[in-house]
Amino acid sequence: MAYTKKAYTFTSSLLLNGGDGNFSIQALPFECQFSPINGLVAEDINLDGWMDVIAHGNDYTTNVSIGRNDAHKGLVLLGKEKGEFDLITSGVSGFHVEGDTRALVQLIANNKLTFLLGRNNDTLRKFISGESTKEYQVFTPEPMDVSAEVQYQDGSIRYHEFSYGSGHFSNHSTSNHY
Repeated sequence: MAYTKKAYTFTSSLLLNGGDGNFSIQALPFECQFSPINGLVAEDINLDGWMDVIAHGNDYTTNVSIGRNDAHKGLVLLGKEKGEFDLITSGVSGFHVEGDTRALVQLIANNKLTFLLGRNNDTLRKFISGESTKEYQVFTPEPMDVSAEVQYQDGSIRYHEFSYGSGHFSNHSTSNHY
């Protein structure tokens, strides 16, 4: 007997944790559906208290008769209430990437959020966020840790699951910053 699975959506989406054990699926904006997303980082880049999304895609490995999936040049989505986002174009955000993109990681350099983006058979790209007024603290979880509850100075709490990969077949350090 054959084992059969069904797909109900092919949209690039986020799963939103309702905090009560329930998740809801939220499709990313229309412009995010033009090409596959190979790497995504969720981070409050504009320090407004809402999680934002930095993402990239493109895939040059498709069959020549189909053509390249290369409509993404870099995506910045600024978070709002209820899982909604405002798309910021690459011309405004400065996050513009050409090429067969594969992996995206974030790190802190000189107290600024820095994003490194790997491209297949090409150079590494670096993007640095604007001036930061936030003092980052680095936390390195134990090898078997999978999550942490982060409490901020204003009393707000964020549940953070540790990612062990944020790109196409990628892996990164378990060091996290808050």
